[in-house]
Amino acid sequence: MSSGQSPLFIKIKYAGSTRKVRVPNQPAPVWSKLSKAIIDRFGIPENQPIGLQYVDSDGDAITISSQVEFDELWHEITLAARPSQKNGANQRALSLELVLIDPINPFQPKQPSDHNKDQNVMNAESTPATGSTPGISQAPVDG
Repeated sequence: MSSGQSPLFIKIKYAGSTRKVRVPNQPAPVWSKLSKAIIDRFGIPENQPIGLQYVDSDGDAITISSQVEFDELWHEITLAARPSQKNGANQRALSLELVLIDPINPFQPKQPSDHNKDQNVMNAESTPATGSTPGISQAPVDG
């Protein structure tokens, strides 16, 4: 990817709002800068730790709250972004939707003893429902 390529966009949902954040293709973004931009956009207190969550291609909910986790996601994003052309310029398009984890009720992994009793909930969460389930979709983003 050259530095002249257009940035990728990340859609982030939180408390009934969806906001789009521009992320440069090169160099790879830094988690601390992205999390600061998210905190600013949504008006979250600066001392409040945040995390993002998305559904991967296997249907698993993946949480991002560190540079290492963000680097893994970024690698997946850059591989999945489709090359395209707009006005004769080469671009890469990918729409990534992430959900900001509620800081009051943070995501907590299920305990093994909870697995059987919550099986229906787990299945419902992993089943896409008319655009309400966050995930990676390979749709072009105008920008």
